[in-house]
Amino acid sequence: MFEQFEASFVIAGISIRDEAVISTIESIRAQDTLSWECVLFLAEPPHDSELRSVSRLSPRFRVGIGDPLNPWTQLKSELAINVTPGTQLTANALQLILAHTDEDAALLYGDRTDNVRPDWSPIRYRHDNYFGDVWVVPKPTHRRTKCVRIPAALSVGGRDSFAPIPKAVALSTADSARTIAPKTIDVIIPTAGRAAPTASSARPMILELLESIGTHEGVAYTVVLDVGAPPDVRQELLARADVQLIDFDGAFNFSAKCNLGAISSEADVLFFLNDDMICRSPDWPSEVRKALSYKAVAAVGGLLTDNSGLVQCAGHANTPVPHLFGAGLDPSDPGNRGCLGVEREVGGLSGACLAIKRDVFLTVGGFCEDLPHSYNDVDLGFKLIESGHRLLYSPGIVFFHWESASRNPVVSAEETSFLQERWGRHFESDRYTP
Repeated sequence: MFEQFEASFVIAGISIRDEAVISTIESIRAQDTLSWECVLFLAEPPHDSELRSVSRLSPRFRVGIGDPLNPWTQLKSELAINVTPGTQLTANALQLILAHTDEDAALLYGDRTDNVRPDWSPIRYRHDNYFGDVWVVPKPTHRRTKCVRIPAALSVGGRDSFAPIPKAVALSTADSARTIAPKTIDVIIPTAGRAAPTASSARPMILELLESIGTHEGVAYTVVLDVGAPPDVRQELLARADVQLIDFDGAFNFSAKCNLGAISSEADVLFFLNDDMICRSPDWPSEVRKALSYKAVAAVGGLLTDNSGLVQCAGHANTPVPHLFGAGLDPSDPGNRGCLGVEREVGGLSGACLAIKRDVFLTVGGFCEDLPHSYNDVDLGFKLIESGHRLLYSPGIVFFHWESASRNPVVSAEETSFLQERWGRHFESDRYTP
């Protein structure tokens, strides 16, 4: 009937008698367009009677020979739709795939009825094959470089399988490339020099933080200190050769204090830290350098925990509105494919623990000083994303965080209104929420 088809479904299974293969075949037969074929790559060669049963399904069903990951000599189309046995396709899956295929797409994938998948992220894919049970590969050409997420369900929920997509296919895009890791890091800490109000020790938080961070090659420290800070704290900071002390005179403004520290630095990386923190990852500099060696990544944040060891923040999510992702969870929680323990892209980062390439920070204008208390980090994240940069969460950078021990935690109505007006278009559409 057809000498050439629009698409070829490819099933790599054990046997034509396998119930999983049979159920997937039935969902393919239910597709609402006819210009397709289905090629079965079976581990057990079928008997003659089984071959006849395949042919009776339709002339469009055939048994293939060879490698299902390189099926082109066996197909009568230039579009391979790989379906894991047992998967139930949605009735309009083929229509959706054909509507999103373009000449630049090297691989396409979509959602499941009960699982909205993250947008394409080559960095996350290095650790987590999240494409699921339907993935589409057009016949390779030199022009095909993009991985495309189809923002609709291609399969029905009820099972969770992940096919062995070749890394070479999924990681072929340029934004997964690495460059030379940055060498110098300047840790910028705004502080009033106070002790944590709930800490058992009366020692100032800034001194506790510096002690926990340690000394590292290529790492310097810039402390932006309120002019009214206790004199003994000032003297102890001045006694440190690796600390640059900058005075800040004015009402509390986290953004202004961070920006003041940034313009005084010449380091490759600015690592902004709140003073109400304790470092739990001794090798944090190597984790920062590794994350920022990706060309496309502008900033990285770590895992912040509360006093009980639970997550306080694992990056930001923006659905339905910007918020701390993972708050209250156990860091080892296996949910969402173990995303708390996976290096992955996020829609925002906490300003309490944020390392960023200095040239990028200055180019986008730094922290917004019209947001002195809250949402300055959310604003920075959206500026970076709209400028084409990627933000990374790294579970290898771990800090305990008192949170708001050094400032008033109340969010003003003016800041909320400011953020909504400037960035409300990004709410409800987080690209990377697991």
